[in-house]
Amino acid sequence: LFTTRVTGGVAGSTQLEDASSSGIPVDGVVVKEIKGGFEVRLAGGARAFCPHSQMDLPRSGGQEERIGKHASFRITMYGEKGRNIVVSQNVGGTPSLENAGEERLRGVDLETRFRVLPNLNWLVGYGYHDARFGDYVTEFGGVPTQLEGNRVEMSAKHLASTGLSYSSGSGWLGHVGANYVGSRFLNKRNTALAPDYMTWDAGIAYRFQEYEVRLDGWNLNDARPPAAVRERGRARDSP
Repeated sequence: LFTTRVTGGVAGSTQLEDASSSGIPVDGVVVKEIKGGFEVRLAGGARAFCPHSQMDLPRSGGQEERIGKHASFRITMYGEKGRNIVVSQNVGGTPSLENAGEERLRGVDLETRFRVLPNLNWLVGYGYHDARFGDYVTEFGGVPTQLEGNRVEMSAKHLASTGLSYSSGSGWLGHVGANYVGSRFLNKRNTALAPDYMTWDAGIAYRFQEYEVRLDGWNLNDARPPAAVRERGRARDSP
């Protein structure tokens, strides 16, 4: 499988460096205008700089024409291990612009704690997040597509956690917990659904008067949920 575009919230430094050397487009959003150009937030959260001369939107339109716009960028310089990134919006000589669009989030988060014994607590948490696109238009294969009503990619509706925690002023301490992440779509068109999964955590420690020694383990069941379409097979489109 070959990567043709870096999208979503899973792009790390390795993916961005590869995109720089291979010329693969990277999704980003224009955050604000700064001296000489614009600050751009790339997929994965990395910050980049796009000079005015490399922004395909007309400069006469005012910054409201640019701020919040989604587009595909080409990384023209990748330095200092990702701390210095320069991009161009001109991908293959053709602008690739998205509607600034709308995203809406509705949900609730609940958390409670029960004291089972004087030093033993039971924690329970649940979150319901319904994140969907509002009026949001982007292009797939050169065809404008309305995404209104689709769920935002990588956003699970249901999140839950529970665990037991034992603590005291000194001596033995410990915790064990489980975390649940519901199913979520890996792309904007909602054609690739990743299943729900759980992870288990545990830890033990001994607290002395001035310090403590501890051993903690996270994701003990080694759950490996897919974070991109290519990790679970082909879908109708990758974005």
